Amino acid sequence: MKNQTCWITTFCLLAPLLFTHRAWSLDQIIRPYQSIRSSSMGGVSLTTGLYDENFFGNPARALENPENRFTLVEVMAEVSKDLINDIKELTGDGDFYTKMSSTAGTNNHARAQTSMPALYIAPKDGKWGFGFGVFMSTQADVDLRNSFQINPTVYSDIGPAITIARKFLDDNSLGLGVTAHAAYRLATNQSFTFIDIIKGKSLNASNIAGQGSHIDFDFGATYRLPLELNWLNLTAGFAMNNIQGGKYEGQQFKPVKDVTGTPPAQPRTYGFGISAKFGEFSGFTDTLVALEVRDIGNNTNGSNYRLLHMGAETRFLGIFIPRIGFNQGYLGGGLGIDLKFLTLDIATYTEEMALNVGRLSDRRYAAKIALQF
Repeated sequence: MKNQTCWITTFCLLAPLLFTHRAWSLDQIIRPYQSIRSSSMGGVSLTTGLYDENFFGNPARALENPENRFTLVEVMAEVSKDLINDIKELTGDGDFYTKMSSTAGTNNHARAQTSMPALYIAPKDGKWGFGFGVFMSTQADVDLRNSFQINPTVYSDIGPAITIARKFLDDNSLGLGVTAHAAYRLATNQSFTFIDIIKGKSLNASNIAGQGSHIDFDFGATYRLPLELNWLNLTAGFAMNNIQGGKYEGQQFKPVKDVTGTPPAQPRTYGFGISAKFGEFSGFTDTLVALEVRDIGNNTNGSNYRLLHMGAETRFLGIFIPRIGFNQGYLGGGLGIDLKFLTLDIATYTEEMALNVGRLSDRRYAAKIALQF
């Protein structure tokens, strides 16, 4: 009886606070890999991607890697603005449940990612480009809804990928590439309520998660448009990712005991775009501007505006790489510092968490450090 009275009291205290926030749910586009360079350029990569971006974007872009590279260390982390604010709120003074209720209507996002080791062989004067790498990414999004439902989406993906690409036609203007990746996924596949937490219900992985593995493929193409301009190159690109549907059912690798469910699939997607590369001017080199449509097939019931990406980057004084872009209509940007053997990158961008742009924007901040030879 005492426990029941305590529960009722807690409900009465939290209800007015929770219902002052709008009801909402997470409908973000899930990606198994998030390039910090692409993030700061508005999400473009099908016509601009280099090195690690080739494995989960357009494999034909392996033909544009400027030089051979072996990546020994590459670590990226990102957090949302709401996560930073909510941590401050929850660690402050006051009743925990009251503080938790005040975070309703926000999304707490975090991602940790590595792409190492990785080896890239650039075509230089040849026709072939290669890449091989091992990737790990864990992303989490946790929100408290007004209905007392907590909808955690946690995805952990790990596995190797290999890319092969080749140039075609007499002028090498056509590039075709394919990536094969073996991946294991451990992810949540259901939500639970705030009441479950208060009542002490067990929320272990066997109840809310699924695991599975698969081997899948990406295909990509690039075509350099025949322009007679020394200061401008236009390139069109197309990619189809997860050709087999990414269902994590084909392999029997399931290392986590007692997790019998299947994780959410990573669906087949399509994308296309065009980029313009400009010649050197006033100390700026490698200037790129791109417009792309991505994630077709991974945006069920969502607005087409969530598929739009536009971005640009340039190199200044050889080592500084400022970037800017519009991801789903939201402004983002970043800066890269290329010290040849050491690269540092920072970025900020916004991801739309609802089906329609402008409803539930999630501002994020990311940083990456890489050591390569």
